[in-house]
Parts: sequence; C-alpha cells; structure tokens
Amino acid sequence: MIMKYALGLALASATLTYFFGVTRALVALATLAAGLCVFVLKTTSVDVTSMFMLLLVMGLPAFVAGAGVGVAAGLAFRARSHLIGLLCFLPIILVIGSEYYVAEKQVREEKLALAFVTKNAQLQKLVGGTVEVFQVSATKYSDPDKGMYDFSIKGTTLYAIVKVSRRSGRPVFNLACVTTLYVGHRTPSLDVCEQSVVPLPRLYVARYHGVWPLACPLHIFDEKST
Repeated sequence: MIMKYALGLALASATLTYFFGVTRALVALATLAAGLCVFVLKTTSVDVTSMFMLLLVMGLPAFVAGAGVGVAAGLAFRARSHLIGLLCFLPIILVIGSEYYVAEKQVREEKLALAFVTKNAQLQKLVGGTVEVFQVSATKYSDPDKGMYDFSIKGTTLYAIVKVSRRSGRPVFNLACVTTLYVGHRTPSLDVCEQSVVPLPRLYVARYHGVWPLACPLHIFDEKST
C-alpha cells in the first residue's frame, strides 16, 4: 500500500516539476502535505488520525524517495529525455510488482492450507464428520521456508495447528496438533503443541494381510482390513 502511495506521489512530483520546475514543485508538494495533515487532524476521528500518522511515519522513507524519483523524472522530461524519465519510475514499479506477487502467493497458500485441513482424515475422524474451519491466524518466522496456520474448527472449541514447509519450492502442510486453547489464551513462551493438546485419532491403512496402525498427521485413508 505504501509503495502505491509513493508511486502516486512520484507521478504528482514529476508533473509539477515538468510544468513548474524543481523549486515550485517542492513548494507545492510541501504545501499539499501540510494541508493534508491539517485536514486530517481537524476533521477526522482520533482512530483515523492515529492510523494516518502511523502510515506517515512508516512510509516517510518511501514518500521521500517517491518525491525524489518524481523530480528526477520531471527534469528528464523537461530535457526531452523521455526514456530516462520513464526509467526513473521502474524501481517503484518493480517493488509494487514484487509485493503483489508475494501477496498473491500468500493467498494461494492459505487456500491450499484450508483445503488440507478440511480434507484431513484425522480431523474428520476427530469431529465425526465433515470438517468446517475458518482461519484464526497465520504465523511468519524469520526463516521464510517455515510458517504456521491456526484454524478454528466450527461447532467445537478446537483449534487445528497446521505447519507448512516451503523448502521444496511449494508448500507442504502437516497437521502439527489440535488444541483447545484460543490463541489469546496461550502462553507465548511455550510451543502451541505443548498446551492443552487433544490426542489425534489413530488411522489405519490395509497392507497385505495385516493392519498397520499409523499416527501420521498426513491425509491418508481410514480403512481397516477384514
């Protein structure tokens, strides 16, 4: 979001610089920024003002960079170096594209995690039928190849903890555990799978003439040999 605002600022800065020069463009931008701040402070609620100030503080480096890019592009356009002017916007566009790609990838992974949970044989056996869930949270780690999803199982007070590994280049999900504790009631210093955990049902798969018990969190058949 911040980079989109920075791109808008860069376009405005480039336009002002092209028509009025650097000094007048900077004065106009400063005046508009001050006017916007005064407007928000006087006409909006405390919550909106707080969000605006937080956005301003967090995005200040990007906004300054956007204004600088716009000034450089405007000067290039004034000098009729149109290609250089367009190239000035390239870094911001690449960052926005990268953010969009990451966001879309995250959405796809969340859909796969949801499908994994609803089709998981152990959860189906645990709840005694169809599994319906909604996502409570998604945890990110310093290691980008790891992640964790917390799902609430509808109709129960149970929460399915799904861990994901991305080391193979695609998400691989694992049902880590099921707990009765809501995320706000857990002890942060302890592993979630060490707190009020519900035993997962054992699943069986028929092999040859025997029955091999499996306590595997993966989605396998719940089938016994006769």
